[in-house]
Amino acid sequence: MIEVDLSVAEGVIVRVHNRGAVPEAIRGTFFGKFSTAGKVGGTGLGAYSSKRIAEVHGGSIAMDTSDATDSTTITITLPKPSGAR
Repeated sequence: MIEVDLSVAEGVIVRVHNRGAVPEAIRGTFFGKFSTAGKVGGTGLGAYSSKRIAEVHGGSIAMDTSDATDSTTITITLPKPSGAR
């Protein structure tokens, strides 16, 4: 089950929570180009592309994963659009 949470305050924050921990072997390079572990047909460009898109829009992206809860949360933070209330 995937959970998505959106909040708007000083900026826009999107959190995506999913079951499954990121493999320890790639946690340090998760947002790096071609970083992948054990996915058949995976190119390792999804998280890298997400990071680049967030940064181009003046934001950031972070990953928090836990073996104890077997879950991962990706948090994307973007600046509030000018003129937005």
